[in-house]
Amino acid sequence: MTTLPLRELLRHPTAVKKLTAAGLSVQVTDNGKPLWVLRSATAPALADADKQFVDDELDAMLAERCSTHSAAQLVMDSRMP
Repeated sequence: MTTLPLRELLRHPTAVKKLTAAGLSVQVTDNGKPLWVLRSATAPALADADKQFVDDELDAMLAERCSTHSAAQLVMDSRMP
């Protein structure tokens, strides 16, 4: 991952465009503190990794035991004095 200051992004956006088009991620910093991570929207490897992460998280949530409390009952219980 390439790190660039915010000033560099503002002065030379084409340099950042070339880096992301080459498939690299660019971390933009302000006074040394990270602000954003920029990457190509069409990078297939990253998109596949993101999809796999979401699938893994959803599988983990589905594997959890269901609650015996309903949301409506929780709301009703919170309204009673």
